[in-house]
This record gives sequence, structure tokens and C-alpha cells, in this order.
Amino acid sequence: GGGGGGGGGGGAAGAGGKHKKSKVKIKSSQRDKAPYHVIILPIAWHQRKEESQRILAASEKAQQLLQAAGLTCRIDDGDKFTPGQKMKYWELRGVKVRLEIGPKESLAGSAVLAVQAAAPGQVAQKSSVKVAEPVLSQRVKAALQKLGALEDVAGDAPGPDDAQLQQQQQRQQLKEEGGEKRNAADAAESGEGDQGE
Repeated sequence: GGGGGGGGGGGAAGAGGKHKKSKVKIKSSQRDKAPYHVIILPIAWHQRKEESQRILAASEKAQQLLQAAGLTCRIDDGDKFTPGQKMKYWELRGVKVRLEIGPKESLAGSAVLAVQAAAPGQVAQKSSVKVAEPVLSQRVKAALQKLGALEDVAGDAPGPDDAQLQQQQQRQQLKEEGGEKRNAADAAESGEGDQGE
């Protein structure tokens, strides 16, 4: 294959320019255990709503096509990390094939197929592929076979933004539970809790 579209430009994705220098952290137990055959990276500026929606729709189409072909895949559309940080994260997790879909690709009905044959952090081989059957699944399966990575993988592993989201949900739940306890205590003190007398 030839050179792809590059993925839509520099540090555009998920960003909107509000990124701090977040470091991607991987536990040693997570290294090299590919949770998916393919990771799909939508690369968009979140301020450009219409463009972002088009890119996400193209990513979802690619995911559906790959899943129908029996491949495990995930769309990493979180906005905590830059595209490069996401690429490194998934490479360290052992995912060697990714699809990058940016503004140009979403308009063309294509994606950049990036194959990581070398060590994580090295430049992946990139080529353009149509997001259509049977070409998409054939190209992805061929890349996985060449890497010896087509065997089953464990699915549904957390992404780089998932742990933070889970922590936020737990904090919110604790706040809500704490608020309910305070409200019950306040009601008991004012005598409102004893309605059955």
C-alpha cells in the first residue's frame, strides 16, 4: 500500500487545544496483552461538531463492518489524551492494528490503516483503505495474519479515559449517597421523618 492520509493532522483529536501534558500510564500486567484486534481512532476537533459527528459515524460504520467479520475492535473517542498518546497507549497494550479516521477520510469513505510491526512508539506502516466490505475486513485480517495476531484476544479492556470516568462516577455516587444520608438526618431532626404517628 501507499501512504495514507496521515490521520487528519497533528494534535487535533479529542483536543480543542485544552490538553495538558498527560502521560499515558500502563501497568506492567497490561503490557503486550492485546485486548482487541483493532483500535479505531476518530481524529477530530471537538469544537467542529458537524465534522466530529461525521467522523464518529464513519468510525461506527468501520466498527460494525469489522465486528461482522468476527474481529474485536473498539472506538477510542475519549478526549483526555491526544491522538499520539492514544496510539502509544494501545501499542503498549499490544494492539498492533488501528484505523485512524479524520476529516478527509470521513469525506472519502476511507480510513488510514496503521500497522505496528516494530516496537511500540516506532512509526507504524500506514496505508489508505476503503471503509466498505469486503475490502476493509480483508485488509485488516491480512495485516493481523502477517503479524501473527489474528488469534482470539480478550475483549472489553478499559481505555485510557475509562479509569478516570469510572472514578468520576464513583465520586458522584458517593456524593449522592452522602447527600441522601444528610437529608434523612435533617428530616429526622426536624421531626419530618416520623410521618407514621
